[in-house]
Order: sequence, then structure tokens, then C-alpha cells
Amino acid sequence: IGLLKNVGVEAIIGPQRSGDAEFISKLGDRTHVPIVSFSATSPSLSSSGNSFFISTAESDSFQVGAIVDIVKAYGWKKVVPIYENSNFGMGVIPFLTDALQQIGVGVPYRTLLPPSANDSFINGELDRLASNHTRVFVVHLPPALGARLFLNAETKGMMSKDYVWIITNSLGNLIGVMNSSVIASMKGVIGVKTYVPSSKPLRDFAERWRRRLVAENPEMGTQPERNAFGIWAYDTAWALALAVEKANGVGEYNSDALKPKKSANSFELLKRVSPAGRNLLEAVRKTRFRGLSGEFQLADGQLRNRIIQIINVVGMEDLHEIGFWRPGFGLSRTLSSEDRNRNPNYSDPAIVLNPVVWPGGTEEVPRGWMIPTEGKKLRIGVPVKDGYKDFVGVWRDPQTNATIVTGYSIDVFKAVVSKLPYSLPYELFPFENDQGKMAGSYDDLVYQVYLQ
Repeated sequence: IGLLKNVGVEAIIGPQRSGDAEFISKLGDRTHVPIVSFSATSPSLSSSGNSFFISTAESDSFQVGAIVDIVKAYGWKKVVPIYENSNFGMGVIPFLTDALQQIGVGVPYRTLLPPSANDSFINGELDRLASNHTRVFVVHLPPALGARLFLNAETKGMMSKDYVWIITNSLGNLIGVMNSSVIASMKGVIGVKTYVPSSKPLRDFAERWRRRLVAENPEMGTQPERNAFGIWAYDTAWALALAVEKANGVGEYNSDALKPKKSANSFELLKRVSPAGRNLLEAVRKTRFRGLSGEFQLADGQLRNRIIQIINVVGMEDLHEIGFWRPGFGLSRTLSSEDRNRNPNYSDPAIVLNPVVWPGGTEEVPRGWMIPTEGKKLRIGVPVKDGYKDFVGVWRDPQTNATIVTGYSIDVFKAVVSKLPYSLPYELFPFENDQGKMAGSYDDLVYQVYLQ
């Protein structure tokens, strides 16, 4: 509001968070001042009717296709989203759950973390996750909250064998600037990040940036890696500058027309309309050039979708590239023409993705479920009959006195349980009296279920 009220700006780059962008974009609509954000990624921003809001970052909904194809490739049947309780966190979840359900993958429950969640709250949610069957988690959190989640998960032993952690690009795009201890706690994590192709302009810019950082911060040790958001910020500034040059020939700028008088209050400010705003808005939307991130082109006020990189965190400074995802093509190990033209075979993940080091250091693909740390077993009553025991037979081991249940019906039941996409702990209980005989009729056996 200060920029609009005191400076009379014709456009604003920012804000960075989706929640802030929701509010600022409404001011842009009122005053006809284009709001251009390189980091607000919530899908709700592009669908909320904010005509003067432009996102030069990829929408979070774009990565959903990649995440769903990863889940499909490995054959997991249930997924639990972990996300921030905010506009940023909740914006993508409807897209994710709908896409998962379309391929037959269930979302049995969700875990929401408040932006201000402390370690006690996070640990409580982790305990709840560990007490359930599902072990495939999609994490959509900002870096600070995501870092604390993984540090606590490692402490609780949840970064071990049989767990699957998939991070969205909110963490994937910024993993290079995270603390080394956080990255170490994420060993075995897979995820998505924006693919930025290498180019001479990008390398030259990175070198200039490195030299400037060293000159201004001589005490700094390791320089942070460049990331997609920083590159989008650079391209956004160029796009807006080019748009101003184009719009200058269409409409005359007059910042004084937007500036209020000294006595104007914020309410009066919202009545003023930028005379050059609409021309500038259209100029930004039509701007197209070769930026550091690749071809800069907007579609419906949103950066045109590109390629997603699939990554695997292997160590503190070791990030493996295990594949790529492109809309219309799906997953592939490389961007070669051979892989690009191959139809994805999601029955075998080894065909579409490179080998993965999973939590616990194993290369064996996790099942995606486990017997929960706490929970009741399914109690199954077994009739005790003196008749044909090849169907159901109850025996006593003469040496251990242990009860043994056998038969064709039992074999069929065990075969079905082994094919379930989740763990089903159970116990077989013969329905017998002290003499080893049937303890009643079949109706009595069924009534025992009611008594439970």
C-alpha cells in the first residue's frame, strides 16, 4: 500500500508468498497496477479472477502430473499428503487428491501443519503417521517448516527402510540452499524440481553472481547454489523492463495521476486507477524472450509449463538426477530423443527412471505400507468341526501344544491377504471349549463379532 500511496508505482514485483499475493493482487485489480510474482505458486491465484496478477513461476498444479506418475510407476496404492495449513499449502491438494484417485490411489488421511508449528506439534503428527499403515508421504511445505519435519522424522527413525518421502518443488527447488544437516536427514527422499537447462548466459550470470557474493561477503564460506526462484526473479525484472519499453509507445505514463494528495487516505487510494496499467499488463503478457530459465512466455497470466526434473537425495552434497517428466510424454530417464519418443511403461519403473537410493540406504523399492507400530490385529474366529478337515482343520502340536489351523479355506484367505496393497495383521482363534470341541453353533460364532 505504501508503494501505491506514496510512490505511485505502475507495477509491483512480488510478493513472495501466495497468501500475501492473494491480498496484494486484489489491490492491483482495484488500482489497475500489474502485480508480477516470481514465487507465489498457489493454483488458487490463477483461478481467483485476479486479472492484474501475473505469475512468472510455475503453478504448483503443474507438478501434480509428475508426482502422480511417480506413484503410478512404483505401484503404491495409498498416499498421505503433508502440507502447510495456508493458501500456499492447501492450493494444490485438491488437484493432487483428484489426480491420485483417478488412477485408483487412495488418500486415507492428510496431515496439516500450521505455519507456526513447533517441534512438539510436528512430533505428535509424526507419531500419528507412524501408527498407521501407509508409508508414502508427499511433502508440500516451505523450506523452514520442511527442514524441521525431516530433522524430527530422522530422530524418530522414520527415514528408514520401507518409508517413502516425496517432496514437491517448494523444497526441491531450494534444496541447494538448505543446511547440510537438514540435507543429511533427507537421505533417500525423492522429489521434483524445476528443470533449468544449462546455457552460456546462465553460466556467465552465475559466475558474476558468485564474484559479487564473494566481494560483498568475504566471510561467507560455501556460496548457495542458484535456484529456480532466483532465476525467475531475474527473468521477471527483464520481462517487466521490456514490457515498459513496449507499452511506452502505446500509452503515456503519468505516475502523478495515481499519486494521491497528501490528505488522501488508503480508502481514497483504492478509487484511483493507473492510466497506463492495462497497456502495461498486456505488454507483460505478450513479452517473449530467451531468459536465463529458458524461453520466457506467459499463457493466461501464468508462466508456460516446461520440464520437471526428478531428483533423489543421496547424501549431504549428493543429489542424483533420476529422470524427467514432461506434459504429454510422462516420465523418462533422460531428455534424449530416444527416451522422449518412448511410451512410458509404468509397469516397470526401471524403464522410466534411474535407480533410486531409498531411506535406509536400500535400492529395493519400498512397498508403501507397514505393520503399524501400534494397533490391534484382526481376530478371525475359526469353526472347530470333526468333519472334512481338508477345508478347515484345527490341530494341536504335541510338543509345543500350539494351535495350528490348516486347510484349503485358510490357504485361500492367506493368499488373498498377501495380495493386499497394505498390511493386514491377523490372528486365527479356534472357536472351541475346554475339551477342544466347537463352542456352540455357527450363529454363536457370528455373535462373537457383535460382542467385540
